[in-house]
Amino acid sequence: MKVLKYILVIFISLSITSCSDNEENNTPLSLTNENIAGNYNISSLFLKTEIISETEVSGVNLPVTLATSSSVGDTFQIDFIFNLDGTFEAKGLYRLVSTITPITGGTIENIEIIELNDSGTYNINTIDNTISFSSINTDGLINGDVQVDIFNETTLSFAKYAEEEDGANTVILEYNITLIKE
Repeated sequence: MKVLKYILVIFISLSITSCSDNEENNTPLSLTNENIAGNYNISSLFLKTEIISETEVSGVNLPVTLATSSSVGDTFQIDFIFNLDGTFEAKGLYRLVSTITPITGGTIENIEIIELNDSGTYNINTIDNTISFSSINTDGLINGDVQVDIFNETTLSFAKYAEEEDGANTVILEYNITLIKE
């Protein structure tokens, strides 16, 4: 029994000391062009879209959700490069699995392979902890301002929330992308 206790103490000690090495890589960095520059791989991509319209009932305008969509990316084969001069490039393939729920009818699942060929510029705002992307492609994966959630030596994770008017409808878009530095 004493031998088992000693083994348990040694195992716990090794676990605690090995965790401290991982924490060093998770130290937040200042969000600068120098720190962000490098090659990254996408490790996760989540998208959520909601289309809302308004209808009048007894003189009161009520919002009606016409459709929702949630998508998860996987099987990433994308090279995402941040250059020191404020330009970026994202090229490669990934799979997108989407679940679309319209106001009427059944849920639809859609699986597609997306070819990404995107580039443009980025500007960092250290006060708001945001990155503003100007993609050459207007329908590029990343365009506009994103909020940086995590930035350390190994990980860059950012999210976007946007509401846009599309005719009489409002489109709400939320996404989260996590990149791992090579």
